[in-house]
Amino acid sequence: MHLSDSTLFERLREDRAARDPSMSLDRARLRQSIAANLERIFASREMHAPAQLDYGMPDPNTILHAQDGGADLLRKRLKECVERYEPRLGKVRVLHIESAEIGHQIQFSLQATLQSDPPEPIALDATIAANGRIRVTV
Repeated sequence: MHLSDSTLFERLREDRAARDPSMSLDRARLRQSIAANLERIFASREMHAPAQLDYGMPDPNTILHAQDGGADLLRKRLKECVERYEPRLGKVRVLHIESAEIGHQIQFSLQATLQSDPPEPIALDATIAANGRIRVTV
């Protein structure tokens, strides 16, 4: 088990797994861990973590309604957060998915490379609800 396979909190919570080499993370669990970590990052708001003021996202609704091109600015902010705060991912791309069927939601596709041995591609979806909550799914 590599230290980068799980977050610090997961390693602390599952100390037994750290001591037992037979309990390695499978790829599905690793992807779920990354999705859950990204949801926590995206749910955090900038300026709310005193030790790291740029941690998290600005309010997505504020970005979307602040100016034209809000979806593109939001796409860039998502990408910056992933690159800065999820070290298990590299070569990050975030694409805005335009669809009339989604309703009051905005959807993005996150494509990256797992920083594993060997590296492998990963695709996640980020959906922003009307209330500003960002849900990340594998």
